[in-house]
Amino acid sequence: AAYVPKTCNASFATRDRLRSHLACHEDKVPCQVCGKYLRAAYMADHLKKHSEGPSNFCSICNREGQKCSH
Repeated sequence: AAYVPKTCNASFATRDRLRSHLACHEDKVPCQVCGKYLRAAYMADHLKKHSEGPSNFCSICNREGQKCSH
């Protein structure tokens, strides 16, 4: 039996994988520093990046400098 969420067309073999996937549908909140939208559970870790020294976020796409192609 496949486990299918009500929010999208994904399909999962186990209930645990479905539960993990459902986290991506949680409401996201904006970072007060850069405006990037994240799930609240990840915000504390994200904010640490801003306090760990000079910002290396791209002003165009808000990605970290090494991951940015601009």
